[in-house]
Amino acid sequence: GQSTYTITSSVQGEVDRGVIIGLNAGDESGLTLRHVGNQGSILSNVTTRAATIGDGPDANGTLNVVTGAFHVTGSMFGERQFIVGRHGHGVVNLTGGPGTGVHVTGSNSTTSLSRYRTGVGEVTVSNGSIWVNHDQLWVGENGVGTFNVKDGGDLITSSHAGNTNIIGVFAGSSGHVTVTGAGSTWQSANAIQVGNVGSGQLTIARG
Repeated sequence: GQSTYTITSSVQGEVDRGVIIGLNAGDESGLTLRHVGNQGSILSNVTTRAATIGDGPDANGTLNVVTGAFHVTGSMFGERQFIVGRHGHGVVNLTGGPGTGVHVTGSNSTTSLSRYRTGVGEVTVSNGSIWVNHDQLWVGENGVGTFNVKDGGDLITSSHAGNTNIIGVFAGSSGHVTVTGAGSTWQSANAIQVGNVGSGQLTIARG
């Protein structure tokens, strides 16, 4: 069977939410979803309403998904349900291959890489892993955000509300999305805007 962990907190605001990796200044925190066994057949699944990786100033948080999936289910207008790099440095690595990934499933949700000016958000999706966003993805909201899809990774974005994915959202921000390597894709059912009032760059190379 599967090992499944559900965080019961209903908080979607940025303070006291159910999952925070890298809370305080100087923190070096990480969470790795991994199953180690003879058969390798048990997947680790974590479900939470909202999550932040790299919360406080000078905090460092890392989420590694090697097996299983990390699910963010919140849906509330005006909130950022999944933040990678709030005031600190947030990193998400998806490396486990097909069947592993991140799923942000709220129909009215926002994923933000670099929520504030001091935040740095980095995501890498590789080796056939998948990132699914059911509403808007902001890469570089107020600071520096980087989203890399490589080596057969998949990024899938959509929005029932018709919201736009934005690379480089607000003034002073910098967003970079790179899709590279055979089999790597960004499939989007909603619009992609490269540079709002921030600086945005989208690179597709052999993807």
